[in-house]
Amino acid sequence: MSKIMISKFKYIISCLVAFQIWCASMYAQQDSIVVQMDNLVDVYEELNRLYPYSDYVTLKQGEVAYWVNRTMRSEYDFVGDCQRLKPLIDKLKALPCIGQKVIKEGADTPAEGIVFACHPSFRDDVQNNYIELVFNRNTIHFLYTSKLKESVIPYESNDRIADEMDNFFAQYISRPEVFKFGVQYDGPTYQYQLVTFNNPQKLRQHAEGVIYTVPNCSIDDWNTIFEKIKGYALTNNVDVAWNDVYRHYESVEILIQRASTIPIVFAATYRDETLKLLRIEGTENYNIVLPRIWSEDTPVFNPKKNKDYYKQK
Repeated sequence: MSKIMISKFKYIISCLVAFQIWCASMYAQQDSIVVQMDNLVDVYEELNRLYPYSDYVTLKQGEVAYWVNRTMRSEYDFVGDCQRLKPLIDKLKALPCIGQKVIKEGADTPAEGIVFACHPSFRDDVQNNYIELVFNRNTIHFLYTSKLKESVIPYESNDRIADEMDNFFAQYISRPEVFKFGVQYDGPTYQYQLVTFNNPQKLRQHAEGVIYTVPNCSIDDWNTIFEKIKGYALTNNVDVAWNDVYRHYESVEILIQRASTIPIVFAATYRDETLKLLRIEGTENYNIVLPRIWSEDTPVFNPKKNKDYYKQK
């Protein structure tokens, strides 16, 4: 065999080895990040369209969760919703599941309501999946979760993303007539009733920063901010969430860990052509707390203020 042939052979072998190493690393990376079930995310998005301002979503590299919850008024169009939801219910019934499906429905399906639950079969070797739906004349409740079986993902510093968010918020904060005021949140978290981010390993949490009120904004401004924050989810080791605020409007949030071990949160809401932008920092060792109702006058959740009814127009 000539030297040229030997050289080509060695080159081919080295390429094959490099390719195998790359494939192995990609496979390992995939196993360290939860993969959403797109068909169930589609169900969430359709329910969120039908019942706006009724959702709560959390996205982490190791776990995702989608909720839709709404209590109905007696006069809403229940029969019409039965027809609108039937394709979604049929899609859920057709899911391949681990173990038995729980299906309870009235005789006049689904006019008397339905209870459905199962563990969908998807990437069963690395993650657990769960879906449940309760629909009747009084309630719509939906939950979809996927979680890695080995879900302990270490904190990872993302100072680059923190800097990007600071620069991104600056374009809104620098607008005219912006009003800002300082905020401070202290644990224990139960005093807020509902929190979006916290470190459960810490008995007492602390965070402080600024809320900026930006007037004369558009829905395009809100959509840009929402998509910017959402775009960091899953592909980066950050926590992203969004939720309704008293059934009136939405809030979106991102929690970023930094090399200093002092976490930072950016959040935004949009209401009445006004943006509220939040920037808070926690304390060392990844300690932070963010009340879910941060954009209200008081961050303590008040169930009496919850506009927990839906009327079909």
